Amino acid sequence: MVAGAEERKRKRKRESKKEKEMTDFFTSDWHFYHSIIIKYCNRPYKSEKEMRLDIIAKHNAVVDEEDTTYVLGDVGMLGRDKLSKLRPILEKMNGNFHLILGNHDEGKPFTYERMGFTTVHTALQYSDNIILRHDPASAVVMPDKTWLVGHVHNVFHILTDPITVYNVGVDVNNFYPVTLKQIMDN
Repeated sequence: MVAGAEERKRKRKRESKKEKEMTDFFTSDWHFYHSIIIKYCNRPYKSEKEMRLDIIAKHNAVVDEEDTTYVLGDVGMLGRDKLSKLRPILEKMNGNFHLILGNHDEGKPFTYERMGFTTVHTALQYSDNIILRHDPASAVVMPDKTWLVGHVHNVFHILTDPITVYNVGVDVNNFYPVTLKQIMDN
């Protein structure tokens, strides 16, 4: 009897996972292999490796394999010749990735695609009203849109006057990626 109940429970879990809708997540400014960012942004880590492992763990705690993550720039501080270090990191992280290039992302778009990103953009219109961009300075061009950005680290989390700008960077989101619902509920 117990074995039958356990099997039904496992079957319900499998079915609920199949029915789960894919979720989009947003994040920015991982700065993998950039130990100085710990000091610059007062990040709670003793080493870059500790920071990298924590960001990966927190990502995997909320993102499932079928989910999508939009990374709004500054993946790592590697230089063009060492971008291959990103591949094993992305392979450890759940989901699919789209990159919006940041000011520290020095590689060519196809290089990032070879590392595991599905698409690479300088900016992306996510929906009719939402623009994804690394640097929030561009928001003044289209003030009627909502902007999801990175770049500013812990300078601000949300700006609403005169333009609506949400910082999705790890520094203001406890190093987790966030959903659109979490962003809009803030």
